[in-house]
Amino acid sequence: MSVASDKPEVVLLGTVHRVQSIDERIAVWAQRSKDFKRGVEKLVEDFGIKFIGEEAAQDRLSSAGNVALDHFVRYVNLDIPLCAQNQIRLHPETNETTSFDENKRDPYVLAWDRVREYHMYQRFVESRADLTPSLFICGQAHQQRLMELLQKAFTIHPKTAIPDSDGKLRFSDDK
Repeated sequence: MSVASDKPEVVLLGTVHRVQSIDERIAVWAQRSKDFKRGVEKLVEDFGIKFIGEEAAQDRLSSAGNVALDHFVRYVNLDIPLCAQNQIRLHPETNETTSFDENKRDPYVLAWDRVREYHMYQRFVESRADLTPSLFICGQAHQQRLMELLQKAFTIHPKTAIPDSDGKLRFSDDK
């Protein structure tokens, strides 16, 4: 028998960034993006989400941003502003492997990821204004470390939305 927690609830959704915005240029990604939007809508409805914080592109409204508008849910892009990113070293991950194995990643990229993860965590905590349950959407590579930051203050429901071996976008609970 599980005991109900009095901590605020957060659905932590790890995904591949490419599905977060509708991209009609490549049919397979367009379909995955539409599936992502439907999946976010289902999470909003199933959990009664009142706030969405998302690591996403800053030059356009994401699918989750559109869902927030449609459902009258507060939305904030959590990533470090582009003006700050441009002053550091914009997107260093383009210079190395995209491996999730930290032993194979460039130390600069790992440090940059930690700074971004803490910034996203802090911005999420400050922006949610005690709205619960909340949805936190991040790149799959950040999910574990964000879970570690969130777990002391929140009850976390981890989920993923990643393409499976058939290329279909699947929403699932992380085990």
